Amino acid sequence: MSEKNNDKAIRALPCWTGNAEIAPLCGGITNRDCRVSDRSGQQFQEQHG
Repeated sequence: MSEKNNDKAIRALPCWTGNAEIAPLCGGITNRDCRVSDRSGQQFQEQHG
């Protein structure tokens, strides 16, 4: 899955309050890691790869 499609899939999840903000995290060698937060202030790490 491309990065753009992965971001769309993350944002489409029904668990978010408002828009999901996605920020890349450095350090993944074979995975794409990012931090996802929403309007409620909750933050989650997402790992794709």
